[in-house]
Amino acid sequence: MQHPTLALIGFGAFGRLTARLLAPHCRILICDPSETACEAARRAGLTPVALPEVAAADIVLLCVPVPQLGQTLSALAPHLRPGQLIADVASVKSAPAALMQNLLPDHVDLLATH
Repeated sequence: MQHPTLALIGFGAFGRLTARLLAPHCRILICDPSETACEAARRAGLTPVALPEVAAADIVLLCVPVPQLGQTLSALAPHLRPGQLIADVASVKSAPAALMQNLLPDHVDLLATH
């Protein structure tokens, strides 16, 4: 059985923890605008990708700070394909869930977590 592909958008503390815990169970892609974060991903044996390449992932996990969520979702939306699961790890739920519902296409599945 082939492991699913998980794209982590944001490779800060939470993204790094998630990658370390899920790497045995998923193929991990990292998308972060910071070259420092991408270099950390490479050192960890992970693959940094540009935002359009996130479309290759089965699951997209948003690991960005809540103030950056709206901008990230708007940039991400055109690259998503039908059937992808998009989840967030924000510590608050109402606003991030509403942003995902309002800014992402209807053809993706949403999961508000954390």
